[in-house]
Amino acid sequence: ARPDSPAAEPGIHRRRDRRRVPAAPALDRAWHTHGYYGSVSHNVKAIYQRYMGWYDGNPARLWPHPPKAAAERYVEFMGGADAVVDKARKSFAEGDLRWAAQVLDHVVFAEPDHAAGRALLADVLEQLDSAARTAPGAARTCRVRWNCGRVTSAPRWSRRRPT
Repeated sequence: ARPDSPAAEPGIHRRRDRRRVPAAPALDRAWHTHGYYGSVSHNVKAIYQRYMGWYDGNPARLWPHPPKAAAERYVEFMGGADAVVDKARKSFAEGDLRWAAQVLDHVVFAEPDHAAGRALLADVLEQLDSAARTAPGAARTCRVRWNCGRVTSAPRWSRRRPT
């Protein structure tokens, strides 16, 4: 990145800043510049990683546990799967869908057979999918997985075309 790039400024964090990058008005009006499999925030993250690398400067993120091991530890640390689901239900009711999805993801990784966690994650993903402008059906595919067992084929949303 160029030294005068906002991404290179000290104190700028890639996770926070990709949500505040606006599209130029001319680009925002042209349908073919809108994301279909991603969004501006996804594209900004990809550009950041391309030029700045995956490491965000926080040494705590250098050697994370694998997803299942981390999920088991998170769930135990947060008081067990039932406690996490109860807290996620409150977040869901308050409209904090991203947080509910994030913590419920830990529950289903740690305890794949936890029915209440799977059902609530399915509901959260359905709400996220209905609000999404990009990657149509991605959350729906996951919702089917949590409600009906493992998906045995590749997601089919990639076959849809913009209208």
